[in-house]
Amino acid sequence: MAADIAASSVELGDPSLLSLEALATFEDHKMPRIKNDLIKHEHRAKFAEHHRAWLRFDAYSRVAMALGINQMLQSMSYFIAGPVQKHRPSFALITVMGVQAIAFFLLKLDWRTMDTENSDDESEKPNKRKDVSSLEGSEFVFICITYLLPPVLLVVILWIAHYFFSDPTTGDLDHQGRIVSRVLSTPIFFLHAIWLYLVRQSIAPHHNDLLPVRLRTVGYLDVFTRDALVEELMQEDDEEMELQEKSTTRRRRGRKS
Repeated sequence: MAADIAASSVELGDPSLLSLEALATFEDHKMPRIKNDLIKHEHRAKFAEHHRAWLRFDAYSRVAMALGINQMLQSMSYFIAGPVQKHRPSFALITVMGVQAIAFFLLKLDWRTMDTENSDDESEKPNKRKDVSSLEGSEFVFICITYLLPPVLLVVILWIAHYFFSDPTTGDLDHQGRIVSRVLSTPIFFLHAIWLYLVRQSIAPHHNDLLPVRLRTVGYLDVFTRDALVEELMQEDDEEMELQEKSTTRRRRGRKS
């Protein structure tokens, strides 16, 4: 049966219908052109498979860099809220707000919404904003509460605790002040955990491409290869149509004769 399929494919001149099993049944009669086309198709399939794996590795490497910068800025804010706040409370609050502003603008650069599913390249719709500021009001408030507010809230809590419960001689918090500050700062850990969960949901693989497409830099992966593959597929379609026309013409001539 495989030999009949392969033989009919050779007669029709359509190498795309061939398979390795079919060609193995008549190895001696295999046409060089068909063999080369089959090897070319197999090479393209392997390239596409390994290329997708490389794209996933590259995409999540970019996720790791973006998330690392994000957490580094958060750590810097908490460090300022500790030692710096002890000596300069107002300076610590202003500095933390500045660092959080930088973190927010980096978030605008790294993160985008998926309101235009059919457009991976933002240059296709330059007037359509796809960053964090274009989110719905509830989602934007949720990001501010879980990401921007906790370090500022910690500075305010420590500021109040030092104002009411500090030791006059050393300037450190007394026992009651430490307990109050720990209790009031407990929700900050839950807010940070919620933010990490939100990040995890945002960098999850998207549909069948297995890429975290909500990260802006991932949208610019493989733009040159993608265009080249589209042109190559169009060329292959033209070649297949030409082969089908030739085979149809050949069958008509055979019927007339």
